[in-house]
Parts: sequence; structure tokens; C-alpha cells
Amino acid sequence: MKEDFQRFWEYTYPACAGKFLDGWCTRAMRSQIEPMKSMAGTLRKKRELLLNWFHAGGALSSGVVEGFNNKLKLITRIIRIPYAKSLRNRTISHARRST
Repeated sequence: MKEDFQRFWEYTYPACAGKFLDGWCTRAMRSQIEPMKSMAGTLRKKRELLLNWFHAGGALSSGVVEGFNNKLKLITRIIRIPYAKSLRNRTISHARRST
């Protein structure tokens, strides 16, 4: 989903970008991944501010963009940690059973 969100910045028209953002947030809320749901809520709250970037023709600072990208990276890292620990624990328990 993170990679899919990058397409948001490729839109030219605010209406198209808004439609994409709404759809992305809906998918994120249905994903049942709490950090993604939290991010979708934040994006919905900041929707108008995000769409202002398109009204200005992309001439605004990219600080907001970088902030959202960093938050998405953090969420991705948080999501991976439990899966990595789970995989490690399953590997260790399987190795113990084999010996």
C-alpha cells in the first residue's frame, strides 16, 4: 500500500488526486492494519491541505510530502517487526523439534 500511495503525487488535477486519496484511505481502513488505519485517518484530516499542493501546481515546499513519506516508512517498519519476530520464533521452535 505504501508504494501505491506514491502514485498520489503523480496526479495533475486536484479532483483526480482527491478521488485517489479517498480510495486509498478506504482501502487502508479496510486493511485491518492499525498503523495504516491511523495514517489514513491523518490523511483524511489533512485532505484539503494535501490537495492545496495540486492547486498550487506543485510549487509548494516538499516538506509535507517528505513528512508523510517518512511516516509511511515508519509504519511499514512497525508492521514488519511482529512478522519478523514471529518468523524467527517459528524457525527456532522448528529447529528445536528437529533435534
